[in-house]
Amino acid sequence: MTLPAHTDSAELLGVRVSRLNQEELLSRILCYGRSKARRVIAHVNVHGMNIACEQPWFRKFLNEADEVFCDGFGVLLGLMLAGEKVHAEHRSTCPDWLEELAMRC
Repeated sequence: MTLPAHTDSAELLGVRVSRLNQEELLSRILCYGRSKARRVIAHVNVHGMNIACEQPWFRKFLNEADEVFCDGFGVLLGLMLAGEKVHAEHRSTCPDWLEELAMRC
């Protein structure tokens, strides 16, 4: 299985957030899991954004992750208010897709 084409990202308060829908996120996780390279997939919600604003090391961690998915409407709304082209499909929380991921594994 080949890795899907890289999606672009949006930025909020200095944090890069991947524009991934749920299917793209699952595909990436599965592809990353099959590769021998180490990958970091992170999520960011409003609390995480607050920490990233206050803690440079955490902002750096998020920005260096392979993927950072939007975990919550607060971040999605912030991205929209910042003028980023994101849609509801770019927000996903773990409970939304965890069972599907387990079934695909």
